[in-house]
Order: sequence, then C-alpha cells, then structure tokens
Amino acid sequence: MLKKLRPKMIIWLIVWSIVQATGPILVSAAPKDSDVINDRDFVIVTVKSEESLASLAGQYLGSIHKAWQIADYNGISSVTPGQRLVIPLRPIAYGGLDKRGFQTVPILYYSKLTADPDDKKRVSAADFDTQLQFLREQGYRTVSLDLFVAFLNFEEQLPPRTVIISFDSTERWVYDIAYPILLRHGFQAALFVRTDRMDQPGHLTWQEIDKLAAAGFDIGTSGLSAKILTRLQSQNDPEAHIKALELEIGEPRRIIHTHLKRPCHYFAYPAGLTDDLVVALLKKHGYKAAFTRREGGNPFFVDNYKIRRSIIQKDKDPLKFRELLTTFNSMDLR
Repeated sequence: MLKKLRPKMIIWLIVWSIVQATGPILVSAAPKDSDVINDRDFVIVTVKSEESLASLAGQYLGSIHKAWQIADYNGISSVTPGQRLVIPLRPIAYGGLDKRGFQTVPILYYSKLTADPDDKKRVSAADFDTQLQFLREQGYRTVSLDLFVAFLNFEEQLPPRTVIISFDSTERWVYDIAYPILLRHGFQAALFVRTDRMDQPGHLTWQEIDKLAAAGFDIGTSGLSAKILTRLQSQNDPEAHIKALELEIGEPRRIIHTHLKRPCHYFAYPAGLTDDLVVALLKKHGYKAAFTRREGGNPFFVDNYKIRRSIIQKDKDPLKFRELLTTFNSMDLR
C-alpha cells in the first residue's frame, strides 16, 4: 500500500504512527492539591463557573475557535462548573490520519450568486441558503485559510467535517447576498479579489472588505486584474512576461496591506490555471498557498499551490452537491 502513496504522505504516516502510540487520557476525579495539572501534551482542569469551551480554548489553545478540540476530545457539547476536563495541547490526529483512512477538505467555489430565483445560469440566494442550512445541520464547520494551511503542513488538526466556502469576486452580491446568509448560518468564507476593481461602481469598497475581514472572511487575491497568468500577451518576450507576472502577483499584496493593514497570503488562479513559473513567483512574493478550479478534495498531502476547488453551479443537483462534501477517504493504514 505504501508504494502507492506520495513521499510526503509516507513520511507523515511514520510520524503519525509514533504520535498515536498514546491514547486519550481519562480523568475521573480532581486531585486534592491542584485545580490544574500541566503536562507537555495535555492540561487537566476543573471548570470554573465563569468558564466555557470557548474561554478555555482561548486560554490554553490560543484561540476560541479551537473550542471544538476540547469538546470532541471529551465527548461533550458544553461544560458545567466543577467538571474535570482534559485539554490536548497538540493535535491528536496529525493530517487527519486514522487507521481507517485520512481526512480530506472540500472547498466550494461559487462564481456568482443572484437574488433572482428564475436565473437559469447562476446559483440563487435561496439555493445558497438551502445548501448552507444543510451544511450546518450535518455538522460541517468552516475554518480560516491559515488553519487549513497549517493542517496541510502537519502543524494543526481540523474539525472532522471541515469545509471551506470561497468566492473570486468584488461584485456587490458578495456583500449584499452571500455575507448575510453566511452570517446567519455561522459560517466564514474566503474571498479572492482583483484589486483594480475595488471602489468601482457596482463593486465592493475597501471599507466593506474590511468589515468582511473583521467578521472572519479571509481576504486573498486573484491578481491585479484577474488576467489568466498562463496566457499573458507578453509570453513571446520572456523579460516582459515575467515583469507582467510580477505586477499581477506582487502588486495586490501591497494594495491589500495598504488598505486593510492585513497581510495577504493566498492567491486564486484566474480561470484556475497555473504553471511552474507562476508558482515560483507566488513563493517569491510570500504567498502560502494558491487555489485552482480543479474538482476534488484536499488531503494533507495536496500541493499547497495546487489546491482543488469544486465549482458549484446552478444545475448542481442535491445528490451531486453532497458527493462534493466528502471529508474522509477510507484506506487501511494499519
């Protein structure tokens, strides 16, 4: 079986087999001499009246968004005062690896949403709302791109049913349609913008983008003008070609940082197309990952600069939509 796996996966399978050697710690009673027991890998606490899963995650794991780790490990959905809990300080399942297989992350790409339910080409607001309701009811969670990339790099673990929602647009529908629906269902999303359209009629303002970022949206870019990077007109002149690529790739990072005072680490390829030169320039300019439009899930061993996204279209039937939501690939890893 290992001969069929990519080298990155083989290496981390070995690491995983080591870190899985110890099972969960079970605590039945609190020691008399201490309310907190600190260990390199775990903290054992007694819940105080003012504490919650979120506050404990913020205190011990550095982020309230990691509350699910405490909940899942202890098999609970909330805490009560006096309850004894074990808080794991490191990922329990690196790369989402399990003896039964490995985790994969579906990324959904919506090209455009419309308020018109009779539009036959675009996903309607009602359909989007129905899809997000399904995700919420089935226990799916969205995460930041930073956490997702940390998962790819074997640094963090993700909730078992992680999904990422993404858009490549600066048009008004992102703020007027998508944002309220996402907010209502408690989901975040990744937005990739072409910076030359910002503040233009019919497009988002930097103030609105800043509000989206404050609400948990990841703000990436699809380039200065969203030109297809593998088809620039200057390809016949290598020097001009590289200069044009540098402008499309490097300038958006500067513009986004200037307006939002936030770094931009993520790139969505226009039309989903890339090549080795584009990837090399993305790395040069400090991008951590880049996204295609190739359908499929993303296990931890996917190429960080060729991450897959599945396009959600108007005619996507419910069964096909659910097939795109696979979050675990079965494989005997014993």
